Amino acid sequence: MQNDKPSIAVIGGTGDLGSGLARLWAAAGYQVFVGSRSESKADETAKGLSSQLGADVHGDSNGGAAKRRRHCRLMCCRNDHRCLDCY
Repeated sequence: MQNDKPSIAVIGGTGDLGSGLARLWAAAGYQVFVGSRSESKADETAKGLSSQLGADVHGDSNGGAAKRRRHCRLMCCRNDHRCLDCY
């Protein structure tokens, strides 16, 4: 069955805020791309969420995650919530 929901890229998605949002959206059935400056850290976070939730979560670099999403991007910055950029 095809998922008609938009995919979501969470840029900076390996910290507490980003991974928490990724978890909520993945649990709601969205395909989620977790981005990070460290692709290995993004992969680790995505694999953890996928195994815990049985959800469609992928890890990538920040730029890679932003390119792979279909409709929505959310940027989460460490320690500075003024960096939130969602569209």
